[in-house]
This record gives sequence, C-alpha cells and structure tokens, in this order.
Amino acid sequence: MQIINAMRSMTMSILLLISLWVINCGLVSPAMSISSITPSSGSALGSTEITITGHYLDTVASIEWNGILLKAKSIDENSITLLAPSSNGFTGSVDIILSDDQGNSDDSQYTYTSMIAVINANSNDLSIINLNRSNMSGNAFDVSPISLQGTAPSGIAHDASGQYLFISYANSQTISVYHYDYKNGSLTAINNSPFSINAQNSQALFFDGLLNILFSVNADSENITSYVFDASNSLLTHMDTYAVNGISPNDIACDQSDQLLFMPNADSNTISVVAYGTDGNFVDLNYLPMSTGGVLPQYIAIDTSNKFLFVSNSGSRTIAMFSYDSSGVLTAHAMSPFSSDGQGTGRIVLDVSQRLLFVANQNSHTISTFLYDTTNGLTKINSFSSGGLMPISMAIDISNYLLLVINQISGTLALFRYDSNGTITSSDDLISIDGRQPQHLTLIE
Repeated sequence: MQIINAMRSMTMSILLLISLWVINCGLVSPAMSISSITPSSGSALGSTEITITGHYLDTVASIEWNGILLKAKSIDENSITLLAPSSNGFTGSVDIILSDDQGNSDDSQYTYTSMIAVINANSNDLSIINLNRSNMSGNAFDVSPISLQGTAPSGIAHDASGQYLFISYANSQTISVYHYDYKNGSLTAINNSPFSINAQNSQALFFDGLLNILFSVNADSENITSYVFDASNSLLTHMDTYAVNGISPNDIACDQSDQLLFMPNADSNTISVVAYGTDGNFVDLNYLPMSTGGVLPQYIAIDTSNKFLFVSNSGSRTIAMFSYDSSGVLTAHAMSPFSSDGQGTGRIVLDVSQRLLFVANQNSHTISTFLYDTTNGLTKINSFSSGGLMPISMAIDISNYLLLVINQISGTLALFRYDSNGTITSSDDLISIDGRQPQHLTLIE
C-alpha cells in the first residue's frame, strides 16, 4: 500500500512539473481578467479615454464594445487604453468583452451619460439632471442643486472634451470654471476660479473648443470679451475686448469654421458681427450693426451648414431671418421678419438636419415650430403648450429628436419628442428644477 501511495504522489508531482513547464514555455496562456474600468461612465459623444486594468491583458486578442470590435491605443500586461466610441445618442450601459486566443474572456460595463445643467438666477446655484435620452426621462443627481461662486448666474457654456463648465454672473462680474463628473454630476471648481471678466453684466457665453477660447457678451459694458482657457495650468486669461456698437447685447452665436461672432443688441434693435483670430483677439470687420426689422431682439440661433441666422424680436413677436457669407456680411430674407405666433418671443433652437426651428413664446407659454428654407423663409408647422409657465430656455438633441424646455415660473423641465415633420409628442413626466428662477440650460452629451 505504501508503494502505491508513493507512486501516486510521484505521479502528481510529475503532472505539476509538466503543467508549470507548459505554462512557462508559453504553450498555455494564463487566463486574463479585468479588475477595473476608469472612468466607468462618460459622454455619449465618445472620445473619452478609457483605461482597463487587470491581469495578463497583453494576451488579449480582441476587444468587443457593445458588439463592435475596437482597437486599443496601448496594451501591456496590466492595462489597456482605448477611446470610447460615440453612442449615437444612446444613454445607458454597454458591455465590454475582452477575449484571448485560448478561448478565455472577461467582461465589464461602461455607462454612457447625458446631463442637463440649469443655472438658477435667484438661488445662485446649478441644477444637474441625469437625462435618459432614449426613454425621455430624467432625475436630479443627489448633489443637485450645487451652490455657485457668484450671484445672479446668467451665462453658461461647456467644454465637452475636457468636461468643463463655464458660468458667468450678472452681478459678480466673474466667470467660474468647474470640472464635472459624469458618474455623479458633481462639480469641482478649478484652482483660481472665479476669474474677473473685466466687464459688467455678462449675459451669454460661448466656448470655441477647437481653439480653447471663451467669449462673454456683456450687456452693461456693451462689449464682448475673449479669454484663452488653459486647463493644464487652471488659467482663464483675458485676451481682448470689442465694443459691439449696440445697446444691451444679450446673446451670442458663433460660426467656428469662419471664426465669426454675432450678437443681438436688445435696446438698439440691431445685430453686430465681429471676427476673431486663433489667438482670441478680435478682428474688426468695419460693418455697421444691421437692423433686425423688429423690436427688442434678445436671442439668436445659427445654422452654420446652410449659413442662416435667426433672431427673436421679443417686443414685436417676430423672428428675423438672415443669410450670411464667410466674411460675415448679412442679408435679410425678403420676407423677414416672420410672426412667431406667440407673445414674448424668446429662445430659438434648430434641428439643422431637418431644417426645423423651435421658438419659445414666453408670455403665451407655447412653443412654435417652423420649417425654414431659402425660398419661403419660415413656414409655420404648429404651436403647442410648453408644458408649464414661461418657457425661458431650450436645448435640442438632434440624434434622438428630443426637445428640452425649461419653464421658469413652473420650475420644471418638459421633454418633447418630434419627428422629421415637426410633429410633437410630449412626455407625461415633468422634471422638477430644484432652484429658484431657472434661467438657462445646456445639454451635456
């Protein structure tokens, strides 16, 4: 019996030695595994750099992301880096599967997130809403609302690639810069924030993410200011100031390819245009501001693909329509301005792929929808309830045919689905905005 046990022990030892020899000689690869994915959530636009950590990752032969094969930027034994692809408007979790040539695989998940940021003028805070664009629903993050660094927040813009929010204040004469987190909606002010704007009563912001230049339209100073943003050094540096030659500039639209800026001047019933260089300095085009053909032009929207510009004339309940060329010369449409079909004509958003225009009529609590083209200008499709009182701000998600409307008096966000003809379907749920006097929203995809 002792001889048999000794032989069994020797056999097991030999088998163990053979297994180690096979592994060490590379005939059988150890099973790779995933330990973590960082970050585990990010923009639906894609291009977020993802790091997968784990063991024996250098044996990975394929990376499958939601059914699509991806190539890694880099691979070593303990980590893989890659860029998340666009979700094409989808929000939610997707599967990531790593496989090797031996039939081993491991999987994890990544979450595409979209957020809505709403500035609340009277409570000096920011509401952050987690938006599910696929099923028209949303809810406030636990951190919302978030106190801000100034009073009467008025302008908001964001840098999607770096995950930064820029917020200006009507009373504080400053701009705050925050880094935002897709996972929980939290904001972290960068070092040195807030920054002086060297102007008074900022009303609107625009960020050129290609050049890292921020623009502020300043109503009381009657000018526009530019700043270069250096994220690595936490700096927002004032570059230039341009007098718009108009009274109470209130909004801004930009054609980044031609580096043109357009501003409606509310109290002089005109539009100003200026160019800018790659360094953020303004280039005076020596154009006189152009009449909008209406009274109290407050908000502006631009179709850079077809080079159309639209301005809401709140006092005359009209929408002005212009074409423009690459040098910034404006030409009013022959039939402009057009009736907005409502009172208190306000914010305008566009679906440029369908040539649809939506305008918020604040005092009649409606949204009007138009088709636009070169021949007829604006052709009305319909008007519908905004889902609350005083629609003050809007955003649009073209990939999901989704219209987002903030109703200021009601303190709610209403969601609407539209089709290519502009026909509207509303969501049954209204999302509460936990702040006083919501003023403006931005969609963070």
